[in-house]
Amino acid sequence: MERKPDIDRRALEAMLQRVLGPGLTVARTPSGVAAQVYRVQAAGRVVYARVAEDDHEDLSVDAALLERLGAMGLRVPRVVHVEPSAQAVGRSVLVMTEIAGEPLAGWRDQRAAVRPGALRPVGAGGRRRAAAG
Repeated sequence: MERKPDIDRRALEAMLQRVLGPGLTVARTPSGVAAQVYRVQAAGRVVYARVAEDDHEDLSVDAALLERLGAMGLRVPRVVHVEPSAQAVGRSVLVMTEIAGEPLAGWRDQRAAVRPGALRPVGAGGRRRAAAG
């Protein structure tokens, strides 16, 4: 899958300044092809801005899902702001907090390097099955 080209960076920065204030820096994340995601440093914190893939997609649905999962106790980014249709950008934009971890692309590469049989299946209720031995 090919990485999508950047959107109008100045339009995105203007929208983000309206939400987060002046003095921010914006850089597209180095990995990932499924969505355009930008790392934003603003007022001493890091947030991420995800841009909808299509002009008719509304990231309010994703924002609501993240909020619901967070309320259930799952570790997900906190929604900072969502624009159902950012006029200047031409697409919906979701701004969320950073959470510690690794990109899934790196995890996939590491998983492929694990020796066969090292991963054990998970049984019912999330309990590990005893390794046959």
